[in-house]
Amino acid sequence: MAPDTDTLVTQEERLMPLTFLVIVACASYDVIVLVATCSPLPVLGWLPLAIPCIMLGLLNARFLLHNRPSIGLMPVALFSLLTPSVAGMWAFRTGSGAWWACTLTGLLSLVVCITFYKWFQRMFKACGTPESVDADAVVIVLGGLILKGEPVPTIANRLHIAADLWRESPERIIVVTGGPTPDGTTTEAQAMARWLQVQEGIPSSAILLETDAINTEQNMALSAKLIQEKGLSGRQACIVSSDYHLYRAITLGRRYLDNIVGVGALVPPTSLLQQWCREVLTILAKRVW
Repeated sequence: MAPDTDTLVTQEERLMPLTFLVIVACASYDVIVLVATCSPLPVLGWLPLAIPCIMLGLLNARFLLHNRPSIGLMPVALFSLLTPSVAGMWAFRTGSGAWWACTLTGLLSLVVCITFYKWFQRMFKACGTPESVDADAVVIVLGGLILKGEPVPTIANRLHIAADLWRESPERIIVVTGGPTPDGTTTEAQAMARWLQVQEGIPSSAILLETDAINTEQNMALSAKLIQEKGLSGRQACIVSSDYHLYRAITLGRRYLDNIVGVGALVPPTSLLQQWCREVLTILAKRVW
């Protein structure tokens, strides 16, 4: 199998027009159907259907205004079709064109919801109660977004867990992995190593840096190579990443390392749904299972 040289950033840039199209189309459908059904439906019947749709719409708007469009917003937009579709099936005459449009759209949204729910279950299982971590394990911390030389909160959560694991047993070695940042001023690994030393008091002797990886598969492949070069290949590997990301990290890690456990770090609630949805799309696109 050829190594994966794609990154999530390039993937999202390629799909940006499609992301915009899906969000705009779904938002337009939601508004049109909810406006059309507000008169035929009683208020107490319409509001419970409208509120979830409005909340999902606001979530989409938040990311469009404050972040670049994420592929994780496309499933969220498709989820939002379900409630106005139910409203349309309830309000429009059965068998009419509008009723059939709402029925088919509702079925599409339901299929998407079920599919993602099944994958969420599989991913949640991977980040559940971690297996026992050996006292001399190699703790591999996967990199991510670095802004102005500092890890964003999602990455800082991973580093905090790694620091706690080291403090439990200083025999453990921490590997921070991640290549150059977009501005080229540093690497993810260097920024994470600096954060561990300054914020957590971890000695530099306990940290190994892998500074070339540009995606998850390279994180695992190059970390495994570094571990072997340092004579640590006989140790257990403990992967530390965000909870939504742990399933893919462990699955890819098993291609390069034999003895693996994982520990998941929580993501901020405001980005939780988008991150989990984006991860499912990445797993499906890269066929990681």
